[in-house]
This record gives sequence, C-alpha cells and structure tokens, in this order.
Amino acid sequence: EDYVWDTYGNHIIRTVLKNLSQLESDNIELCDEYSSIVKDYGRRLLAWPQFLDLPYSELTSGLLQILLKALQRLDEKLLDAYIHKLLNECFVNTSNIDYEGQSESSILPDAFMSKPVVILLEICLEVSSSKLYTQIYAKCFVNKLERLSFMKNTNFAVQKLLTNCKEKVEFEAMFDELAESYTSILEAGHSGVILTLGQTCKRLLSKQGSFVQNIMKTYNCYEPEARQISIVHCLCKNMKYDDLENCKNEDLQTAKLNLHGTLMVQIMLEFNKPIKIVNSILNYDSVDLKKLFCNRMGCHIADVYVQSKFVGEKSREKLFKKLQGTYQDLAADKYGSRTFEAIWNVASLKNLVFLESHLYKF
Repeated sequence: EDYVWDTYGNHIIRTVLKNLSQLESDNIELCDEYSSIVKDYGRRLLAWPQFLDLPYSELTSGLLQILLKALQRLDEKLLDAYIHKLLNECFVNTSNIDYEGQSESSILPDAFMSKPVVILLEICLEVSSSKLYTQIYAKCFVNKLERLSFMKNTNFAVQKLLTNCKEKVEFEAMFDELAESYTSILEAGHSGVILTLGQTCKRLLSKQGSFVQNIMKTYNCYEPEARQISIVHCLCKNMKYDDLENCKNEDLQTAKLNLHGTLMVQIMLEFNKPIKIVNSILNYDSVDLKKLFCNRMGCHIADVYVQSKFVGEKSREKLFKKLQGTYQDLAADKYGSRTFEAIWNVASLKNLVFLESHLYKF
C-alpha cells in the first residue's frame, strides 16, 4: 500500500502483478504460490481506507486495471467484490455533481466525470461476470447512451459496452436507444460507435436488417430505392448521397477512403442477408471496381466479399465476370494482388482455368 502513490513503485507493482498472474502468457500453468500473493495483495488493497481515492488518479487507476485483469484469471469471487464496490461506491456516485434543474436521465454519474475512472469502468466491462455486466449497464448506461456517444471521453466506454455484450435482449435495447442518433454520432466524429454497433449485430445475429436500413438513411441512400446501390461508395468516402457528385471523377485507386466506412461494408457483407451491399458493389463499372480493389483499404472489401458464406455463388460469379479484363492489372498491383489471390483461392475449376490463362498472357 505504501507504494501505490509512488510513480516508480506503482509501475513496479504492476509488473509484479502481471508476472505473478502470467497475464501475457496464456499457455503457462499458474503457480499457486504466486497466485496467493496476488490474492493477498488484492484483499489488502480492497480493505484499505483510501481505496475509493484510487480510481480518480491516472497512476492508481492504471494499477487497479492490471489488478482486475489478474483477478479475472486467479479469483473470480474477489474480482466480483472489486467490481461491486467500484460500481456502487464510485461509478454511480453523483454527490459531487450540481444537477439542479436537470432531469434524472440527463445526470451523468461519476463513472464518466474523470478519464481515469472511465478507463477503469471500461476494464470492468471487459472482466465482469454477466450478472455484474448487467448491473453496470443498468446503473451507468441506460438512457444515457446517446449523450455518452457524443462525448469525446466517453464514446469509447459505449464501444466497450457493446463489444462485451453477450445477451441479445440487452443489445437490442442498446441498439434501439441509439437508432435515431447515427447522424449526430458521425457528425461528432465518433464513427467507432456505429462500427461497434455493426460488429455486435454480426456477432449476436441481431438487428442486422435494421442496421443496414439505419446506415442507408444516415447517408440519404434509403429513399428513393434507386439510391441504395450507392451505399458502398457513400460509406467508403464517408459522404452522404448528395455530396458524392463532388468526387465522381476521383481515382478510387489512390483516393483516401474512410477506414470505419470500409470496415462497415465488410461487416455487412457477413450479415445473413447482404444482398443490398452485394448489389451496391456490383453496381460499380469494371474500371472503378478494379480501382477500388487496388486501394489499400478497398482491397479488404474484396477479401470479405469472396469469403463470406452469406454471399451466394451466383454473386461471386457476377463479380468474377465483372472483373474480366482487369486481372492483369490486379495481379500487378501491390493491393490488387491481394484481391486476385482472394479470388484465386475461392474460384471454381472453370474460373481457375480462365484466371490462369490471363496470368499466362501477362
């Protein structure tokens, strides 16, 4: 306890805890003697009168984060005691906040008022049991997701909440709470929240159709229906449909594409029914499609397109035919060669003969 507040001693304690609990070595058998030291340290620190001061300092919050990860491996009961104490005596405390005149739902608890505490909260979401995860969600996040998603220091906590959600019912409530906020979240520059929503839709097999629809509405691609074929381009450029005209002559091969946008395209290609995304990709002419697949970010879209079990064989065949006449250029390009290799790995015997003949000419 004497060294918790010491800059150098604190980091030594962290290293000791990591090594005793083998945090960075999953395949090494844990030693009971070493485990008992970590557990003893954990019990002593939890009983310390100054314990509730620890989350508010970057130095001591960092130590608690390491300790929680160690206890996840060594002592789930003690870990639960830590999270329970932090949740009820630190995270949900609002005693130091002036909330006169504010509605109850607009009041943010202490969990979000200090960066070290926010990061500690994120770790708790990672290591908590299902029961305690639900309690953290209910006490800290319910009816506050929209506001938290707009804020620079808290939108990552929303992402952690989504990433660690294991129950469809809980996720669907989170999804519905954010359903009308995509545009505002993107305008705040926090596209990671939308990306994580999509990733969770994929992982939990839930709300996939609604996610695609919401994305299309956000980029003004939903109505009229003819606009829907532009959704991939909108995402890749992170532009609404009406703004695409400004970049229609841009060379997709060298264009700077949006990372989160291209990742969202990849995620939706692995949804159960990706037909709208498939049609949007096939809407490109051959030259632009080749350039997209020669882009350092766009080439990964091709990887997922040809590998996704939800993209049908006919749709893959259409892509192969669409790219006829471009295979030499793809094979000769640093990023396009990734696309060519991905196609080669899944192509039927008939298509392999065709591809080989093109390479032979090359």
